[in-house]
Amino acid sequence: MSRARAATAGSILLSAAMAHADGGWVLWRQSISDSQELWVPQEAYANVSKCRAIEQEKNRAKERLRNLTPSERRLIPDFSYLCLPDTIDPRPKAK
Repeated sequence: MSRARAATAGSILLSAAMAHADGGWVLWRQSISDSQELWVPQEAYANVSKCRAIEQEKNRAKERLRNLTPSERRLIPDFSYLCLPDTIDPRPKAK
């Protein structure tokens, strides 16, 4: 293979790897109620950095709820946010 072809092939492979590495991302909300786990997709993002920024922002907002009284907290479901690649679905599979 000539150097030009090798360079072109390497460039294509690198581009494909980079596209996969920073492909679509989904922000999931996980909530637990009555011992049941529920995953609900919230938003989709084109890159991981934006998804992670929103994930951190939403989880920090939830942390502020810990300042509520115990009776107030009982009214709010337990939940958290997690970014995952769009190829991963965290919901339990049906048996």
